[in-house]
Amino acid sequence: MAIAMFKYGDPIVLDHTPSADVAAGAVVVVGNDVRIAHHEIPANMPGALAAGGGVYQVPKDTSTFADGAVVYWDAADVACTSAADSGTNKRIGTAVGGWATGATSMLVLHLPNT
Repeated sequence: MAIAMFKYGDPIVLDHTPSADVAAGAVVVVGNDVRIAHHEIPANMPGALAAGGGVYQVPKDTSTFADGAVVYWDAADVACTSAADSGTNKRIGTAVGGWATGATSMLVLHLPNT
């Protein structure tokens, strides 16, 4: 099941060799960076992850977001959140549009570590 769905943009793509299988659409935390798989990558095989520049539809928690607000990735809950949680949650980018508490997904401009 895809977690992040690419919508539009021109993502920067970086090489990555995962130690476990990575599904297409998976959000992968690499150190302090949040990257997104456009295609599945088998374990221990070279592949590529988007490292920024695209707009993605991603799941969100009950946080509310104003257009342009900073968005963090909560890997434990597999969702976007407004809480940095003392650095546990990593920045995935900024909100594209406003998103209310009841929305279960949102659009994010993928801009990690900016």
